[in-house]
Amino acid sequence: MIPYINEQNGIKTLFVNDRPFIVRGGELHNSSASDLAYMESHVWPNLKTLNMNTVILPVAWETIEPREGCFDFSLAKLHQRFLKLKFRRILKRFFMEMSVSLPV
Repeated sequence: MIPYINEQNGIKTLFVNDRPFIVRGGELHNSSASDLAYMESHVWPNLKTLNMNTVILPVAWETIEPREGCFDFSLAKLHQRFLKLKFRRILKRFFMEMSVSLPV
């Protein structure tokens, strides 16, 4: 079921799986997610200690496509597997770095 916003008693509330959902979330630094060992030793324990249920996890496009046309989703899949085990919701944000060459 798709999350939705419903108004009850004049208060707009986010519903997930037909139940009110209060986001207790955080956002990771762009470079944190690229090192799985660092994530496991420093980041994940802190998120759990803070009782977060939502995490914005930036995934740099260069980790998914290290060479043009060669895709590697292994790091993103490991993050997703861990987050599904430890947290209720996942928000992923993908960054693409683009270089633009202008003719001289």
